[in-house]
Amino acid sequence: SRGLGDVYKRQIFGSGNVPGGDISCLQLIYSLALDHTPYTVAVSDDKAYVINHALDRMEVIDVSNPTDPNLIGHVGVGTNTFLPSISGEYAYLVDYFNHDLKVVDISDPANPTTVATTMTSTYPFDIEVSGNYAYVVGNSPTTLQVFDISNPAAPTCPAVTPSTTCTRDMYTTCGDPGYGGAEWNESRGASKPVSYTTL
Repeated sequence: SRGLGDVYKRQIFGSGNVPGGDISCLQLIYSLALDHTPYTVAVSDDKAYVINHALDRMEVIDVSNPTDPNLIGHVGVGTNTFLPSISGEYAYLVDYFNHDLKVVDISDPANPTTVATTMTSTYPFDIEVSGNYAYVVGNSPTTLQVFDISNPAAPTCPAVTPSTTCTRDMYTTCGDPGYGGAEWNESRGASKPVSYTTL
């Protein structure tokens, strides 16, 4: 049976890549001092992207030489941004308190620039990018939003047309963080008929 040690190994090496035997050979090769409250990190190619909550910014660190990483750039990203999702020359982030999705151009790592900001549902806390779409999980109401990012400078939501009844927790559209695409009727506990485009 698998023990807790196997879980830790999978967290380090990834599922399917766990080496057998003793992993005590792992060793720290460098430690880069950062300003207080670095929160999360994403790595793509030879760059690490660190969210620093104390300074409300995303920091770009050159890790092409793992024994000598260097902070080379940063950009302000809001008061409570979580783990960025990196895709090509862009970083996609959600801001929990500002209720928005930010797109940062990282083609020049020394000078990352925010190129788009769009509203999400209230309290978004995670984002994942795949192809031309960004998937955002919100906390109030509990939703999964899908944004078309084929043009990173202008993320959009799918079209909404009348046809299918949805509940408030099933669907929201960008630009309406309170109640989403359906007009919610609190007294009846039901929404007007709406639907979303199948991607």
